[in-house]
Amino acid sequence: MYLGQDPDGDQVEITWLRGQVPDGPAVQRVTEALTALHAPSLARVTAAGLHEGRPYAVCEQVTGTSLEDQVARGGPWAGPALHRLGIAMASALMSLHQQGLTHGDLRPGTVLAGSDGIRVLGHGLDDLATAHMRPSTVTSRARQEADLLGWAVTLLFAATGTDAGPEPDLRVLDDHLRPLVAACLAPGQRPEAAELLLRLVGHSTQTIMALHGGPPERTGRRIRGALVAGGVAVAVLASAAGHLVGLRVTAEPSAGVPAAPSVPDLLATTAGPAPLPRPAGTLRAPGLALTLHENTADPQRIVGYTSERGAWLRTGADGGFAAAGVPAEDLAAAPDGSRFALHRPGEVTFVARPTGERFAVQVPASAAFPVWDRASSRLLLTLTGPGEDRPPTGWVVVEVASRQVRQVDTDEERHRGLGPFAWSPAGDAVVVSYRGTSGTGLRVRDLTGREVRTMPWTGTSVGRNPFSPSGRLILTHCPSGGSLCAWDAGTGARVDTYVNSIKGAEMWGWFDDDHLMILDATRTPNEFVAIDFRERTRRLLATLAPADNTPGLRLVRAAR
Repeated sequence: MYLGQDPDGDQVEITWLRGQVPDGPAVQRVTEALTALHAPSLARVTAAGLHEGRPYAVCEQVTGTSLEDQVARGGPWAGPALHRLGIAMASALMSLHQQGLTHGDLRPGTVLAGSDGIRVLGHGLDDLATAHMRPSTVTSRARQEADLLGWAVTLLFAATGTDAGPEPDLRVLDDHLRPLVAACLAPGQRPEAAELLLRLVGHSTQTIMALHGGPPERTGRRIRGALVAGGVAVAVLASAAGHLVGLRVTAEPSAGVPAAPSVPDLLATTAGPAPLPRPAGTLRAPGLALTLHENTADPQRIVGYTSERGAWLRTGADGGFAAAGVPAEDLAAAPDGSRFALHRPGEVTFVARPTGERFAVQVPASAAFPVWDRASSRLLLTLTGPGEDRPPTGWVVVEVASRQVRQVDTDEERHRGLGPFAWSPAGDAVVVSYRGTSGTGLRVRDLTGREVRTMPWTGTSVGRNPFSPSGRLILTHCPSGGSLCAWDAGTGARVDTYVNSIKGAEMWGWFDDDHLMILDATRTPNEFVAIDFRERTRRLLATLAPADNTPGLRLVRAAR
């Protein structure tokens, strides 16, 4: 490494690597990407390439002290300083990865702290040295994951003053950092750099709002008035304005950013799957070639089903099924097993178990996708707009005890909402998927329609209820595609990933907190099975004749 001057007289640092590298298109692409980078937390590369066959990079000179020396002299970091360090490093990695580059050497010695904040050095040199050897995107992803490991190890060093061992103690970290560091340490669990940054920024918004005296200009999903924290632009999203009129509601402006949620013990998210009881008996269900495989120890069982042929409910005291006797295109069962809701356009019929008592309420013709709250006292239906995708425009809540219907209209269609609304675990908000400028995620609205939180890194929800039975986890289609992700509902940290190895299998949502329910159509008869995230256990729940696996088929479960 040499100290030099550029043509303008400014001091620069010149790094000239050992070893010969053949010139070619790959080296040229890396050179162009490096010199095009402009990120506040990265030292700017003003020139790069090969000289006498050896890779070189010219960077602006950055003054400051390495993180390694800072911690050695002043002791470990904590609180906001540690959080800002995490944001700065994640911002640097995101900028590199978006250009197809990696750092390759992120460590306490390549992170500088100075008067102008945190700066990351030494990036891109490894890309130059090995560009001609790395055509594989798989290799590129492995190198990006190595950067994420470097982020976690460097942050742990800053927090402890020591190098991370094979089983580092994460209790020294603040609650919001602990699951993120754990995910970056675990092979196969590491998020993308952009996802990591979004989670860090999401935790920062409460502090930023206080420092800058109020919310930024409200613009729906578009971002304006970005705030600077740790060298990275941070923005807060808010919803559009509206008003409350009787039992019909439109979205009100957000009053601010909600308090950051508490974080569960990390150990609770890393325990292995609980064992499932084996089937102890079978029950042939009428109307379809459907056989249930059950055990009295099962916390839930199938209590109803619909298809184009009709609807059948488990209403009898003997546990048998009978025809519903009500026209229905859709069906939902209260979680406690007390009632059914049979829906057809414009009407919902409620049927009590086991008495069979029933009543009907009128709902808007555009209402669809019924789902119960966890208390089994309210039914939520999504109001849908025109078109093949049926975008969500609001929702309807039916209070079963009072038979009252409350409608909430939102601007969700304009904000590119996707799919049906679902209850939050506490029943004090609703959740919907949406398509943002940088991907797909989840939006949370309170019961007046105001947006209170977004999770733009998660991807879209799976099924009508993305929350696990305990409410602790959220199941989505991973933003990278091809797999399913389970997220901690409080922190937004990714807990597990399911890669479906069964060709043509259909996902039917949660079975319990450790297992998913899928329909395996590769077998004859088709099989509904409960399976854990690693496919180590497979519990048969039901079999179905392939001819009865029709688009209108829906099975619903409830407590025994």
